[in-house]
Amino acid sequence: MDIKPLKLTIVKTNYSNIKHTLLGCLAIILLLAACKKKDDLLPPARLFRPVINQQLQSDGNWITASWMDIKDAASYTVQVSRDTFRTVDVTLQTDTNTVTFDNLKWNQLYQVQVRANAGDTAFNSKMSFLGEIKTPKFPTILNSPSPSDANDEAIKVSWTNSGAKVTSIKVLKSTDSSLVKEVTLTNDDITNQYKIISGLTSSTTYIIYLYSGTTVRGFDNYSTKAPLSGTIIDLRNIMDRPSVLVDTLPVIPSGSIVLLKRGLTYTVPSTYTFDKTVTIMSGPALEGGPARLLLTSNFDAKGTIDSLRFENIIIAKDNANYFMNVGNVAKIGKMTFEGCMTEGVFDNSFIRLKTAGDEVSKLYINNCIIDSFGIGARYAILYAAKDMKFADIEINNSTFYSLYYFIRQDNNTPVSSTTISNCTFNDMVNQGGYFINYTTFPSTFTINNSILGKTGDATNANGIKSAGNVGLTNTYATSDCTFSGNPITNITTYSRPSTELFKNPAKGDFTISDNSFPGKSTTGDPRWRP
Repeated sequence: MDIKPLKLTIVKTNYSNIKHTLLGCLAIILLLAACKKKDDLLPPARLFRPVINQQLQSDGNWITASWMDIKDAASYTVQVSRDTFRTVDVTLQTDTNTVTFDNLKWNQLYQVQVRANAGDTAFNSKMSFLGEIKTPKFPTILNSPSPSDANDEAIKVSWTNSGAKVTSIKVLKSTDSSLVKEVTLTNDDITNQYKIISGLTSSTTYIIYLYSGTTVRGFDNYSTKAPLSGTIIDLRNIMDRPSVLVDTLPVIPSGSIVLLKRGLTYTVPSTYTFDKTVTIMSGPALEGGPARLLLTSNFDAKGTIDSLRFENIIIAKDNANYFMNVGNVAKIGKMTFEGCMTEGVFDNSFIRLKTAGDEVSKLYINNCIIDSFGIGARYAILYAAKDMKFADIEINNSTFYSLYYFIRQDNNTPVSSTTISNCTFNDMVNQGGYFINYTTFPSTFTINNSILGKTGDATNANGIKSAGNVGLTNTYATSDCTFSGNPITNITTYSRPSTELFKNPAKGDFTISDNSFPGKSTTGDPRWRP
């Protein structure tokens, strides 16, 4: 047997490489140990701010807020405020991620914020803003007060009978909620659904509570007016002379306040031209409808007049085609219509400036219903021909319907501003007319919180003719508001027609009957809101 010699293989070892490898591993081990030790020494982190989980909710005088739960939170601090946390109304602490604030004010805008609390307060999160929400109005059978529901010493409280029989009214002073008087309601009061409470202080705000036994059925703020001052011309006791107003106007001093008897008709048999400052108003009694001006002919104006004011007046057509047609040079500082309404179909304008140099520096219309102007003769409700103008127009809380143009100004000189807020429009513009037509556009033009209903002719009606910008806020157009030219841009279109939005527009009832309408509580003439 052959024996082969054993072959030895000698491997050279690089001890230098081994040394470096071992040192590298040792360094890594030491580094990991050091990192672990360093991590063990880090303090706890501040908690993250809570994030809203569900939109704020309020169907009564309460608000529910919820947010995403924070894993390491020991509790939460939640606050509610009415002034963006300059002050805090209520602070609650909870260990859940949902909280409800009870017994808040009705019809009040609130803001809500929340903080996550750690075991050590040093690591609490910062406050997180969850949003804001307005609590609803108190469920009430009271009717909202209007300017005509108060005079300088009395208020008219009205309601709609529903549910339990109403029994009494409490009057509180708003400044300190002290009881002023309590009134027991009679069967006649309940049948009439109103009560006039007199003997109050002028220029004072009261809180009125309506009760069924001890149950509150509604409450609201009512303010008495300032007492009338100045030269008072009281025509209320002259009831058998319909022309007494126009017989009296020429002989009274400038600045006079003429009081008319509520419910009585006063005739304007021929054109009367204003040349002095005057206020014509229904007397401040709280019962009876407004006084009525029956116009066989229109009013006119001339000269420089500081102001003309018409308050709580029905302007009715006999044979007149205008309310005011200014055929002389007139410069009127302020023209005001407060709580007025029109009656009948006028062929031409409500107010027309037609003589070069005519100017109304400020036209103010509030709480009015003006309808049926200009259709036949294609005139605007407010019309200023060339070289005359309404410099500044402000229109609030009013309704306009059955009209050709709304505003037309043909002047080439700039006008200051036009502001329309909380108004309802319907059955407007046909035969190629315009809703708004300015030759020189105002420096400021805004439409806020308003509703534009149907146009009279969907194929031949125009929107706003201008070279300027119109600012629109919270303003809607119904689906039958169709402008064939110059459409109003940036208006919010509502998918239903005016006949489905309003209760009975053909009869002049623009009560919002569509509860799905997003602007039901914030747009249009407030008298029609649910």
